[in-house]
Amino acid sequence: MKRVLSGILAVSLIFSLVGCATNSKPNISSDINDKSSSSETKLDLSDSDSGQETDANIKIASWSLSKDYSGKEVIVIEYEWTNTKDDDASFMTSFVDKVYQNGIECENALLVDGVDAQQQMNNIKPNITYKIKIAYVLQDKTTVNVVVDKFLGAEVLNEKIDLGGGEGNSAPNEELQDTSVEVADFKISSDFKGDKVLVINYDFYNGENSAKAFIFLFNDKVFQNGIECDSAVIGCNDVDSQSQMNEIQPGVTYTVSIGYHISDMSDVEIQITDLFGKTEFLNEKLSIS
Repeated sequence: MKRVLSGILAVSLIFSLVGCATNSKPNISSDINDKSSSSETKLDLSDSDSGQETDANIKIASWSLSKDYSGKEVIVIEYEWTNTKDDDASFMTSFVDKVYQNGIECENALLVDGVDAQQQMNNIKPNITYKIKIAYVLQDKTTVNVVVDKFLGAEVLNEKIDLGGGEGNSAPNEELQDTSVEVADFKISSDFKGDKVLVINYDFYNGENSAKAFIFLFNDKVFQNGIECDSAVIGCNDVDSQSQMNEIQPGVTYTVSIGYHISDMSDVEIQITDLFGKTEFLNEKLSIS
């Protein structure tokens, strides 16, 4: 159940970070010209006409390219939605929005000039239409796939935005193989206190019928001297904790990095099962010396 608790804590952290964002944003300069769906770099609407709703209550009004506070390139998407419920509602409690690039979920960018995270939490009255902007960190200039589901419900928006860099490495058009995970490589690192950390990079293949994240599919454990290693690693530059939470689309392989505290340089045993331990995906001994 460690994985379930980790997932809940991770989601809680994301909401707390969003809640901490304020209307005060740094003045970020960008060498990328803002673009909208009417610009030369166009919105690819193979299944719908530009500006038309794919669902009765939400559509993409426009988009632009910018940078976040750390200089990463982001896409800012402006959604226009109408509250069709009988009571007050917010975007955050009505929808789950995700952007994929190369079949991998893009992280949300929290500090971007002109983007107010509070908009997602503002309630609006029934039958009121509201526009909000949300930013996502880009991997490159390949096409992005915007998917919005109703909260705990069905998909209501699925559109592609052409950024001018081609289609990218999206999910292959072939029959899905079984979901799998294997060790790609590893390294010895340390956390902020100087304690030894074994960083394992796992190649995770999603053979499910929908987008999935490592943290919600697997329960990973590493044992050393018969004792489970603590995976609550903080302040290790070689660990990308976000990678465990990024969803990948069916048929895509993604590398996830996870750190484990180790007591010495003796061999370790890796065990990965589903969340409830019924199916084993990996059982491997690893010599780290």
